[in-house]
Amino acid sequence: MEAAGCPSRRTGDRVRPHGQGRVAGFGQLQALAAKPTAILCSNDMTAIGVLRAAYMEGLRVPQDLSVVGLDDIDFAEFTLPR
Repeated sequence: MEAAGCPSRRTGDRVRPHGQGRVAGFGQLQALAAKPTAILCSNDMTAIGVLRAAYMEGLRVPQDLSVVGLDDIDFAEFTLPR
């Protein structure tokens, strides 16, 4: 990121959610002293869970938090924001 002129904070913090843990994993990240500005999810279902949790916390996507899912499932087209 730095090589591209984009400053980044590498914290090494990872959360591995399972099932209902998607929202709990988001809570773990939000509890960090340096809250993330972006969350990269290994799949779209996890990203959808993060979108829901962010909404519940009053965060705006993408203004307050960027969320990325990686497998482009059909259902993702119906999420907000898109």
